Amino acid sequence: MGKIFSPVAKPRIPVPVDGIQVNYCKNPQCKNFGHPAKPEVSRGRVAAGQKRKQDGYRVAASGRDAPVLHCKECGESPPMKSNLGIAQELARFKSLLAETDDGCKNLDCENFGVSLRARKRYQKFGTTASGDPRYRCKACGKTFSVGSASRRHRKSEKNRLIFMLAVNKTPIRRMCEVADLQAKYVYQKLDFLHGQCVRFLAGRERKLLTSVHPKRLHLSVDRQDHFANWLDRGIKKNIVFQAIGTADNITGYVFASHMNYDPALTHEIVEKDARDCGDLHLSVPFRQHARLWLGQDYLKAMYRSAIRYKKAIVDDTLLAKVMETYEKTGNRPDVEDLEAVTGYMQLPEHGVQVRADYTMYGHFFYLAHLLRNVGRIRFYMDQESGIRAACLSAFMKRVKKRTCDAFYVSINKDMTNDEREQCVKASRKCFKQFKDRFPGLPDREVVKMMVKQNMKSLKQIGQYKDLWLEHPYPSKDEPEKMVSFQTDLGDYDEDLKADMYMRASLAGIDRFFMQARRRSSYLERGIHTSSRSGGVWHGYAPYDPRMIGKSLDILRFYYNYVQVGKNKETPAMRLGLADGPVKVEDILY
Repeated sequence: MGKIFSPVAKPRIPVPVDGIQVNYCKNPQCKNFGHPAKPEVSRGRVAAGQKRKQDGYRVAASGRDAPVLHCKECGESPPMKSNLGIAQELARFKSLLAETDDGCKNLDCENFGVSLRARKRYQKFGTTASGDPRYRCKACGKTFSVGSASRRHRKSEKNRLIFMLAVNKTPIRRMCEVADLQAKYVYQKLDFLHGQCVRFLAGRERKLLTSVHPKRLHLSVDRQDHFANWLDRGIKKNIVFQAIGTADNITGYVFASHMNYDPALTHEIVEKDARDCGDLHLSVPFRQHARLWLGQDYLKAMYRSAIRYKKAIVDDTLLAKVMETYEKTGNRPDVEDLEAVTGYMQLPEHGVQVRADYTMYGHFFYLAHLLRNVGRIRFYMDQESGIRAACLSAFMKRVKKRTCDAFYVSINKDMTNDEREQCVKASRKCFKQFKDRFPGLPDREVVKMMVKQNMKSLKQIGQYKDLWLEHPYPSKDEPEKMVSFQTDLGDYDEDLKADMYMRASLAGIDRFFMQARRRSSYLERGIHTSSRSGGVWHGYAPYDPRMIGKSLDILRFYYNYVQVGKNKETPAMRLGLADGPVKVEDILY
């Protein structure tokens, strides 16, 4: 007989966890911005002599799984989020930044993540057969060894070859042929290479917390879909993941690329624990496993997407696409949930898929931690309400202090090469006509004047009445571009706003995502099947989703520290995290 749960009064909003509380209005112009809803308010009559507890919000249910807060000041309705789920995602990302490789490896031990520098917690326990020192944890009694990973690695002379093949779009079977290795040894080397890259990235990026403090960053944020192939030929459904990434537009440095997948968990154990703790009887924000996709929730989302109203695009202009994005967002039960779960998709068999909105929140809170010493930050984000909400939640205090600003950037990516060239040609013609009116003025100042002119005719679009500017000087990579200033509080002068509009671009992160498609066989685009099943077969996509995240980490190291640009510098050199290009051998041996 199943376990019976008695109804338990839940709090009005999710409780804060580790200082995280995101359940408030996300409108920076509203006085409720950054002020969470109260855990409880007075209902009915109030006893004589007592004051009624007031609140700036009204709680409603937009479907059982997505309760929302209605802001009484501005009318916006942000969906509730689990602070616990966000804290769990943040901890997952921060664990890669911490120095934990030389501590206890037991996940259930109190010393897990505690370095050997805490000598009272460990004792020496001899050496391994290869000569590495061994230690025993005083808390759990388990032993572990530390030392040179490359020394324990067989045929280490082929490590560099495997690394270069991995970042040059070579499939596993071709690696086996070129390196004359069996597949299991190639996978072992890829695991080793991934560990070395992650350790190197963490060691360098910890400098952002101590010694390297950039004065200003112009960060672009976007997301990219990745696929794992189905394991069962009878169920030809794709396993779809989303990676959210952030890069600096000036230096090109990619600070993070996080995927909504947790390989450390097991789906069966999570499902059982969710049943035992009563998660299935609660709306998502109040669950212990709020950040994770459960089987029944995935089926509900699949059903909702099947009956959701879909509108065919008649007008393919950028303005029409911006308007359609707002309309689609308004039709979602949770405006911050951008995952479109369809009947052609399934959950992974190994590991657990994380809800994309919680990965986005964790991503921005991780950036807030990593970049806490940066002077000013400007975010240029793809037009997604979930990305916007996560950004404004993690950087709320900095937005109020005016050391952080956020912009929507929408780009027409569906244009052909000829259309792009014609668009750029037309914009250059307008630029020349404008420049002829101001001879001797530098090109940058001419563009700035064009932006100021367009600032006088901003377009109000969408249910939130956002103001959008048409960028007057697009590039071939971004042929049509519109920008919306999401944190405009009316306190910046015209020159500063024009400068920020001018710099609006997604080029930094889009360049990395493009490299990911071109340099990793695991991350290339898929091939649609000839049948009507709707499946997309990815010829070189992995069966193990963990390989997607590992490929992104390896590429992020190569992109930031090894690959040089036209000026013979790497993004890390431009940012100040490296003095020169890093040799692959430096991390392999």
